[in-house]
Amino acid sequence: MNLLSVFKDILKELTLGDGISVVFLSLFAWLGKLYLDKNINSIKKDNQKEIDGHKNQLEILKSITLSYSGKQFDIYLTLWSSLIDLKNATEDLWNAASDANVRALAKKLKNGSSEINKGYLLIEEEHYRELIGLLEELKNYQIGKKKLVSYYQRKQNENEYINNEDIQCLIQRNEENKKRIEELIDIIGREMKRRMRGEIF
Repeated sequence: MNLLSVFKDILKELTLGDGISVVFLSLFAWLGKLYLDKNINSIKKDNQKEIDGHKNQLEILKSITLSYSGKQFDIYLTLWSSLIDLKNATEDLWNAASDANVRALAKKLKNGSSEINKGYLLIEEEHYRELIGLLEELKNYQIGKKKLVSYYQRKQNENEYINNEDIQCLIQRNEENKKRIEELIDIIGREMKRRMRGEIF
């Protein structure tokens, strides 16, 4: 026998009786209201627990996201600093093709590569690919300038004949590499800037 059938039976008895039925009816109305109030509070408590659980999950996600974003921001600042060092070393090598400047660029390349690899987990995949591409361009530039320095040294030390067309071709390739490097650094810089401002691209 369920609660609904009990209420039906009681109501049937009450309608047959006299004034006492009004008392019983009021009593049952009060009990019904008490029962509903109790269940409503229980439902409210259950819902509040669920809401609090979701709030806690959101706070955890917010904390993780802020931590990730903060660390990513730091990585991007470090990477940008490395890119500027590379750009400056590239410019120095362009202005004066020397063994010292070739070595300086090689050192900056090694440092930049190391920073990119250290930050891999926090660098956006697209940016990572662009940075690796930039490193390849820089390596090509360094190799070209190293060859040019070698040509000039051989020409001076050994009075060896080196075709000026070969030298001009090498200079032209180096210039093209340098322009691509500068363009890539500018593109990456703009994208990093947008990323740090929170823009989605």
